[in-house]
Amino acid sequence: MSKKKSYIINIIFMLVLIIVVLYVLLRGKDVDSILAALKNADKKYILICVAFIIGQFMLQSLSIYILFRVFGYRVPYLENFRSTLVGYFYNSITPSAGGGQPMQVFYFRDYDVPIGASGVALLLWTTIYKVALLVIQVVLLIFKRDFIFSSLGAYSWMYFLGMGVNIFNTVLYSVVVFWPTSVRSIVDLVMKLVKKLRFIKHQDKIRAKIESVLDNYAECSKYISRDSKYMLIILLITIIQRCIFFLIGWGSIRALGYTNVSVIDAFILQSLVSVCIDIMPVPGGAGMNESFNVKMFGRYIGAEGSLSAMLINRGVTFYIMLIICAGVAIYVHMRHTRKSAEKAELKRKRKEAKKKGKSS
Repeated sequence: MSKKKSYIINIIFMLVLIIVVLYVLLRGKDVDSILAALKNADKKYILICVAFIIGQFMLQSLSIYILFRVFGYRVPYLENFRSTLVGYFYNSITPSAGGGQPMQVFYFRDYDVPIGASGVALLLWTTIYKVALLVIQVVLLIFKRDFIFSSLGAYSWMYFLGMGVNIFNTVLYSVVVFWPTSVRSIVDLVMKLVKKLRFIKHQDKIRAKIESVLDNYAECSKYISRDSKYMLIILLITIIQRCIFFLIGWGSIRALGYTNVSVIDAFILQSLVSVCIDIMPVPGGAGMNESFNVKMFGRYIGAEGSLSAMLINRGVTFYIMLIICAGVAIYVHMRHTRKSAEKAELKRKRKEAKKKGKSS
């Protein structure tokens, strides 16, 4: 199946899932009052939510920008920002958010960033992103443990599962990033298997290309070890980024006029949604995110209030952003296609000039 068909199927599946879940959640509810609440929502807080989601993308872009500078590559900040939006789009339409980083690596080649460098930068950022979540949750467990588990109720097992998966992924990614020899060992094993099966031609050329990528990967990994202070800076930036995102839950309920849930409690509820749902292998957490959002906030602001808040929350953080990021992804792909055509044309002209030079 081609990538295009796979993306289309994932998008259709995601849309169907969202529609079904919204239908189930809205069935039996006073839809008119929910729509009226959305219409009368305080636009100031909705704009604050928009500022939060843009801010978290900007901070993510800053982290990648710093990593590239550490590795010796100067990718303009604006390009990192576009790449972040492209990554968000492909993560949102692929299972387990697995499509974003490969596309980012692909487009970073337009700025002469080798696959090894962009791969280790994005994987390192992902590791730090998960560490930031774990740090926030540890702090919250120390000071707000009772509130966390009373809010989760029967869903506490999802929290433990989410934390466990995040810890496992953090350890796994750390091994891959900081011990590049482990990656080389895995590649060696795969190449030996491929050689025995003999179903790939030009194995020596492929092996040479892989070795070049692995050498670049290992070199960047050494930079990380030498400049560990930058990792702490990026961790701090990422913690702030995640905190900003978790505040969107507070902005959503304040837009509807609810003041009975404090900022910190709304922050915790939103963070619980991330811990429990982000590990689910569904494109964009579609359906599950909506229903769990309603469950977490519902016990404090009621079913209809939580539905309205969820629509603001997901509208700002997912539905609208998905459309915007799709537009950015189309623009970046068109620009890449144009640049590739220009490079191919330049290469062709050089070959022709070389041939003419030899003939004369």
